[in-house]
Amino acid sequence: MTNFLRFIALNLLLILAAATHADAATWYVKATGQHDGNGSKARPFHSLEAAEAASGAGDTIYILQSDKHAILDGQIVLKPDQKLIGLGPDVTNVPENAAGARMTYSGGGGFGYPEGAVVQLSTNNEISNIHFKDFLFGGIVAIDVDFSGANIHDNLFTGGDIVEGFQRWSVDLESSSGNSVVTFRDNVVRDGVVLGGILAVQGEDSSGTYHIEGNHFENIGFNAHALFTSDTASLHADILDSSANNIGALGEFSDFANADSIYLQLSQASTMDVVVDGYTYDNTDQVGGVSNTGLELFLPGEGLQPPERWANSAEATLKINNSSFGNAVTEAIQLLNTGVDSVIDVEITNTTVFDANPRQAAAVLGLDGGAIAVLPNFFFSSGNQTSVMIENSDIIGSTGYGVAVYDVGATGFSATLDMGGGDLASIGQNRVLGNAVGDVALLESNGIGRFNWWGGDPPVINIIGGGAFDTVPELLADPRP
Repeated sequence: MTNFLRFIALNLLLILAAATHADAATWYVKATGQHDGNGSKARPFHSLEAAEAASGAGDTIYILQSDKHAILDGQIVLKPDQKLIGLGPDVTNVPENAAGARMTYSGGGGFGYPEGAVVQLSTNNEISNIHFKDFLFGGIVAIDVDFSGANIHDNLFTGGDIVEGFQRWSVDLESSSGNSVVTFRDNVVRDGVVLGGILAVQGEDSSGTYHIEGNHFENIGFNAHALFTSDTASLHADILDSSANNIGALGEFSDFANADSIYLQLSQASTMDVVVDGYTYDNTDQVGGVSNTGLELFLPGEGLQPPERWANSAEATLKINNSSFGNAVTEAIQLLNTGVDSVIDVEITNTTVFDANPRQAAAVLGLDGGAIAVLPNFFFSSGNQTSVMIENSDIIGSTGYGVAVYDVGATGFSATLDMGGGDLASIGQNRVLGNAVGDVALLESNGIGRFNWWGGDPPVINIIGGGAFDTVPELLADPRP
């Protein structure tokens, strides 16, 4: 093709794109709309299904606010480039029953996808300022469709009693092909016994990039964030400037909840790269069971998950910075690599972990756990490597140890702990103090922890079954008095 023809073709594409944008329509829906509404603002549709039938790709669908007793009950499958926007006040900052754009789906005769989803995504959809309430399966869902470009922001997700069914996700995104790029920001997920936050699943040879920022999760029964990879898929996520409290609030079953605030799981030969920055976790009501952590990174293996979920040559990278994990009902940050030939690489910097109540190591090994814990590989695991670097962080007030590394894999001594002066380039400057059982415990593991403040007393280090941990030189004054 000549340059002239390329020029003509490019201009035709631009003209067509402009025409498509110019033809985009605006539609209105209201829970109390007239049955003969035409989708105008004066005569809005009364149902999402009517808006779906009338609208085309690139259109904007506005949900008009209704009085406090009205809710739009139905489903919609969005077309490419459509926007679904709630009008009225900011739904994340008004009382539960204030006037607003509220949606649910209570019918369909089932909880599965797509029957139970309120909104089903396609490409480049934007959804904002909508209160998703008491839905039966999922608020915003896309499974094995192209949902790349999703921009989900400033929404509220609430409700869900245990008598109404099982776990429901506010956002459920699952892909087995292509590259998904998703934004999930400034949303609130709260007050749902069987409610979870955002679920992202990448399988086969797919990849996903998730920008998760400014969200708040509180008083929900299931995970705030759950990220899964399998096969050879890859996932990158930035979890930024967000907060969570009382995750695992399963009502009368809260003592059995296993609902980590951030849960990361890799299977087969997949890869995951996650950055957690500016995250605040708390558990003021002490809900949850022995594995209800602030953050868990898990590579499953034999004996713990079905064979199709075992990690084999999986690789996980996790960076936690400028964050706080307080009052965990068990280990606050838990790392578990039970696969084969798999790698976990973790950096924890400028982070505070306080008042953890570790219990899972006791349940598994009969040993006291740590606020930050590497749990055992088990004897049938082999070829794994787990490295943990901690610097400029505070680990305070654990009812067990501050840090515990229990490495009992078939190859032994495959975990590396660098809290200062080691091969992982930690500068130390950690404050480790007030931990009831001790400061550091190592089981068949080696570590190093120089240039740290241990509260002015000699650190309490427990070496079990071999290993070593060097603390000299120690800081002579508190680096953050």
